[in-house]
Amino acid sequence: MPDINVSITSENISVELGQVLPIYQQKEVHKQHSFTATANQTVFNLSSIPRADSTQVFKNGILLGADEYTIIGSTLTTDEGLDANDILDAHYIVA
Repeated sequence: MPDINVSITSENISVELGQVLPIYQQKEVHKQHSFTATANQTVFNLSSIPRADSTQVFKNGILLGADEYTIIGSTLTTDEGLDANDILDAHYIVA
């Protein structure tokens, strides 16, 4: 029976039987952005494109429903204009 060497790191699992078998894992990057709105502001620019269905948006600490905003690329648009000084927080996983 051949010797089997197993090595585990945060990025790879190597099994040596004459070859190395890397296992690739995608690491999730979580982002959070906070915006202070101007009167009637509806458009907010995120620094990254969110992964589909990973976004939570809060207005003044209250979770908005998915039907109250849209995201296209890295642009978040609320269905209704916010009041001046409303705080909009967006939490998401980068695509």
